[in-house]
Amino acid sequence: MTEKKDRLDYLDYLRVIACFSVIIVHVSAMGIVLSESGSYYHKGIILFNRFFKYTTPAFLFLSGITSFYGYRHREYKYLDFLKRRLKTVVVPFILWSSIYYGILIYTGAYTFDILFYIKNLILGNMSYHLYFIPILLQMYFLSGLINYLFNKLDGKIVLLIAFVINIISLRMHFPFSDRFLSKYILFYILGVYLTKEYEPFVKFSRKIKIHSFIVFLTSTFFYAVFYYLKRYDLMDYAWLSFSISGIFFLFNISMSIEKRGFFKNKQIRKLSKSTYYIYLIHPLILSVVSRTLQIGRYNLTAILIIYLISTIGISTVLSVGYNKFKITTLKNL
Repeated sequence: MTEKKDRLDYLDYLRVIACFSVIIVHVSAMGIVLSESGSYYHKGIILFNRFFKYTTPAFLFLSGITSFYGYRHREYKYLDFLKRRLKTVVVPFILWSSIYYGILIYTGAYTFDILFYIKNLILGNMSYHLYFIPILLQMYFLSGLINYLFNKLDGKIVLLIAFVINIISLRMHFPFSDRFLSKYILFYILGVYLTKEYEPFVKFSRKIKIHSFIVFLTSTFFYAVFYYLKRYDLMDYAWLSFSISGIFFLFNISMSIEKRGFFKNKQIRKLSKSTYYIYLIHPLILSVVSRTLQIGRYNLTAILIIYLISTIGISTVLSVGYNKFKITTLKNL
């Protein structure tokens, strides 16, 4: 029987992997833009970039787990849930949205407009990576219904409903449809399912370990090919297969890393607690790094590696330092 712990330490590894993968995606995207279209390098960097695009589904999966895992031994209360979740997410989101908007005003890209600010804050449109937060907030607001469905229906039925909604939503295209909850609902509910059916989920994940890896690699290839060919109709379905298999692939990797003790849990936990801040700050750091370190005489691969290492290093140091300062300050109050 699989032990259901009070804290799932291996999720720290999954969260750190997903966080650093976001930075890899954004740095390698620069390589796609800067490389010669149609070249072998261009095709290779697309494949590399797509390989790490599991980030949004993985974070939603993690959010589904962390949202409901704590309610195993206590009553779920909707307003209490919202208060706890929004407190940790919304304030940093508003702060960093304001910072990015301030930078855009400072550089002359925009002038201050309060209606523009409110609209783009709600849409998560102040920076290219903030679209994830409105998606997550939609999941939080829907959590009451999700909890009700899991209490009234078999968990597999809820997963099936979410899967069907996801499939149908792939063909929905309207302004900002990329941040509409129905296109991502399966991943969040998959995380909730783990909290409700922990042992069956872990057992199933281990059973399909090799299969999920094969499907993940195959889906990555087709995901990249359809992206290159601009066959976005087919790419959406490849992305869904890629994302589902990617979640199980990362889940198994994280459990294996934690079990074998490759890294100290205490240090990984500190890093895991800082991933939200790393996520929020890294585009600013990447922008500063890329403006400071021009490509010049360096080849593209070398400069992308420098960008990646610098962005991860600086973002991590600043975020871990801030989180430590915040915790120390709260203890002293």
